[in-house]
Amino acid sequence: MTVSARPDGRRNASPYLYGPEAEAIARVLEGGQYGHTDITEEFERRIADFLSVPDAVAVASGTAALHTALLAAGIRPGREVIVPSMTFCATVQAILAAGATPRFVDIDPTTLCVSDQLVMDALTDKTAAVMPVLFGGRPIDLSAIQEELDERGIVVIEDAAHAFGSRHDTRRVGANEAVLTCFSFSPVGGACPAARHGACAPGTAPRQHDSQHSGFRTG
Repeated sequence: MTVSARPDGRRNASPYLYGPEAEAIARVLEGGQYGHTDITEEFERRIADFLSVPDAVAVASGTAALHTALLAAGIRPGREVIVPSMTFCATVQAILAAGATPRFVDIDPTTLCVSDQLVMDALTDKTAAVMPVLFGGRPIDLSAIQEELDERGIVVIEDAAHAFGSRHDTRRVGANEAVLTCFSFSPVGGACPAARHGACAPGTAPRQHDSQHSGFRTG
């Protein structure tokens, strides 16, 4: 009988460092300012350029990105947000922090994500947003129901904590102007081994919940 070697837990999901990470961290520390600086704005510009979108907004965490997106979309108490029941607690915490009520839906067992039909089946007259979770970095295509969601004033806010760099066909996750996309840069999110931050890639379509809002702005 062959016995597998015991795995080294210290190397579980160990991040891969490309080389310049330590220098980049030192640059921030040596600057003496650890809040919003020109380095933050450079980070935002480079994310926007990577996604080919006009703007991106860096925030403190992926949870903060979700909360910010919900508030910017005008989600308020008394409204519901459709969210998969299989997700990290932060997804639900952001909805509760906005004062809304999570409406849990099942996932497609073949993708571990919601589908357009599961979303449609869960809609009620209180639905204000849909928050698909791109589990494992899998892109979710809701384009077949996007027009109906728009007509009902329902905003799509993607929890793309796992999906920075993922693509749907040739378009990167975060480049769809019809939705708000929220990323995480924590080690679990998979994008940044040295820090825990988040970012929003704003959609540009105006929403019924806040007719004056057409995206995020920096500053």
